[in-house]
Amino acid sequence: MRSRVLWLLILVLGGVPFVHAQTCETIVVEALQTISDNCAETDRNQICYGNTQIDLLPQFTVTEPIEFETPGDKTDIEKVMTLTLYPLDVENEIWGISLLRVQANLPETLPGSNVTFLLFGDSALSNLSNEMDAVFFRSAIGSPTCEDAPDGILIQTPEGAGEVTFTLNRIEIQMGSTAYIQSEGREELIFNLLEGGATLTADDTQQVVEGGQFVTVPLGEAFSASGPPSDPQPIDFDSLPNLPLSL
Repeated sequence: MRSRVLWLLILVLGGVPFVHAQTCETIVVEALQTISDNCAETDRNQICYGNTQIDLLPQFTVTEPIEFETPGDKTDIEKVMTLTLYPLDVENEIWGISLLRVQANLPETLPGSNVTFLLFGDSALSNLSNEMDAVFFRSAIGSPTCEDAPDGILIQTPEGAGEVTFTLNRIEIQMGSTAYIQSEGREELIFNLLEGGATLTADDTQQVVEGGQFVTVPLGEAFSASGPPSDPQPIDFDSLPNLPLSL
């Protein structure tokens, strides 16, 4: 699990160029090490506090306090309504990261196989559940203040499990392998399929996406899909945060 966590994050973050501020580089490197050290033992349908800072809003039915304040703290997904992460703050050494290991629609007969969600930067997930069948996601508008500390979510399905289905912003996503998802505020969701295959369904329209392609889906009220997915386009890897073509 440790190598997978680092691989997923490094895939998007890439190498840290020399020209970037040392303070930004230090925060990113330490954050990656922190989540690797503290979240490797996250169980199915759990959320792990990867790096500061994260706010958690529990479900209305949860009456006991949830201890979720420091790296390594874990709680059950079904207890959480909303997870909100903080963007890069160099002065206070903050860059929120959280790891979720989710069953989604995987069978109970594969207890060690989970979908990995890595949420980072100025981003949030709400209406969480073990099935991830009605989740809402949002990330920051515009470019991050430091290219090495972006905002968004990485999703990876387990090897050998085929395609997994979940719903994000009322978009049904059936995918196998790895995707990087961003949102442009309330305007659109950007689905970058780094490798593998996927089918997105929104507004009664299906769109097949291949590895190395992206599609956008317009968002309306409450970050819900308000139209069909766009036609697939090739990913401009230069536009992603330090995503090296060699990976």
